[in-house]
Amino acid sequence: MSGPNLFSDTMYAFERSLDFRSVRHNIVTTNISNADTPGFKAKDVRFESVLKRALEKDRGIALARTNPSHIEGGSGVDILSTAAPDIVKTDSPVASFDGNTVSVDAEMAKLSENSLLYQAETDVLARLFSGLRYAVSEGGNI
Repeated sequence: MSGPNLFSDTMYAFERSLDFRSVRHNIVTTNISNADTPGFKAKDVRFESVLKRALEKDRGIALARTNPSHIEGGSGVDILSTAAPDIVKTDSPVASFDGNTVSVDAEMAKLSENSLLYQAETDVLARLFSGLRYAVSEGGNI
């Protein structure tokens, strides 16, 4: 998809969320692969705050376009088109003697959670596309 409103803001929000989850997957796997690297500091990706801001903006008062020459009011999804996830160093309560802050157990838990959420989001998108497919192919045959 190329931006908001191609099919729907919902699909675009899911697309961006999947992009962010892919970035998080890469960061977490990098952490795991550097678990034995002296001085390596674990990182994580924070993108939930970006999604939350977009959703909160959509809850505001909607602008009505009363004339075709008026500028269209933006939706919260517009925030997602330019948003980038925040890559931050994680604060580990215990660093190893060599300064490495990676906890393989914690990183594997993050990886598992991220994978489950990615799968859930792709399932929702598949259902949305299935609904569109039905509307295009069968919807007129009622």
